[in-house]
Amino acid sequence: MQDTGGDIANSARLERDDIVHRKNAALLSDDEVGALRSAFEQVKQISVDARGDDRGFFQHAGMHGVPFWDCPHHTPQRIFLPWHRAYLYRLEQSLADRVEGVTLPWWDWTTMRGIPEPYADEQVGGAENTLFKSRTLVTPADIRNGAPLVEETSRTPSPPDFLPSPQDLRDVLDQPSFAVFSDACEDIHDGVHGWVGGTMGNVGYAAFDPVFWAHHCMIDRVWWLWQQDGRMNAVPFAGWEDLVLEPFNLTVRDVLNANALGLDYADSETLIEPQAGAGKAGEIIVCEPVPSGVAVPAADFRSADFEIGGIKHTGSSYEGLVYINNPDANAETGKDAQAGYAGSFNVFGHGGCFGAEGHCDNREPERRRFDNRPLARSIRMKKRVEITEALRGAARSSSEVQFTIVARTTDPNPEGVLDVKRLSIVSYR
Repeated sequence: MQDTGGDIANSARLERDDIVHRKNAALLSDDEVGALRSAFEQVKQISVDARGDDRGFFQHAGMHGVPFWDCPHHTPQRIFLPWHRAYLYRLEQSLADRVEGVTLPWWDWTTMRGIPEPYADEQVGGAENTLFKSRTLVTPADIRNGAPLVEETSRTPSPPDFLPSPQDLRDVLDQPSFAVFSDACEDIHDGVHGWVGGTMGNVGYAAFDPVFWAHHCMIDRVWWLWQQDGRMNAVPFAGWEDLVLEPFNLTVRDVLNANALGLDYADSETLIEPQAGAGKAGEIIVCEPVPSGVAVPAADFRSADFEIGGIKHTGSSYEGLVYINNPDANAETGKDAQAGYAGSFNVFGHGGCFGAEGHCDNREPERRRFDNRPLARSIRMKKRVEITEALRGAARSSSEVQFTIVARTTDPNPEGVLDVKRLSIVSYR
């Protein structure tokens, strides 16, 4: 069990359960693809209405090459990875402004041997697929030294076998130092740009193709995976963390940990809803069953977590026991596989409010711009329970997966127990 609570640097407004997941483009649900397309369409329309509006797609895509040329490739400072992490974050925030909850997905070219399905077809349901191509809105005034004017993105993909293989990726992840890793990562990145061809093979116009953002999410995920092996603070030279990432008003230090930007990576996330009329308030939550194929979209997942978000912890302390396919579980049920036990989490409660009226209210949504005091102690938190083997076994043996959460507490008059906002299954490959 992993506790992901704790204040997050430079994110005073961020609730502990607000970290969102970037997901595998090949495993997005129809609703997730629809939301992504809607968000892209809206940010594109902003630029059509007003090309200079910094919320629009033109302003974002134009930072990479034409017309603003902010992107650093193959520089001695090696800020390729942090610069693009800030770049992805900037567009992702604009997309989420249009459609709440939208995140950029990643294209795993080691397993998806071609353009990812959401981006692959020119038409979807008889309408233009906004993820297939884009107008650049570039004008002759933006072009220098007789360079070509490209008005619309295009692709000329190479054979699938020319994409990086799983072994190619392992070779990159095996690099021990940041400098060597960064160079290897940038090289494999360059190869995929060349594989897609067309405007993706041209630094000046690449970012106008929506698949650019899925490719770069994969590159950022590769860095994130490399960092998970005890390398979160690995840097190429002293002072590197303080370099400014223009034009984002961020330093390298600000983006070293993706969680500090409210981000994490997963293959998929399935929301779980409590079952109406089941369980017992403050003691047991029985969830709606979900088909095993929905709970586990990829059969070859590496690990999985059950995430409990928005946990209230101002009341009693308790242990939350998680069971799979045992809706009758209660506080007397044992911690054994036969009972469906998957894992547990613990809440260290405040035991009630010891201040005056309003002391324990969550004031984060109304925090003033220059209020830099610590986060409110009552801010809700998130817990993760590692359920890999339990979920794998349940998905193999049953067509449905159903979660039950049972609270155990020694408090004779428990308060605020199992008061949660969000439940989900998150899988990783």
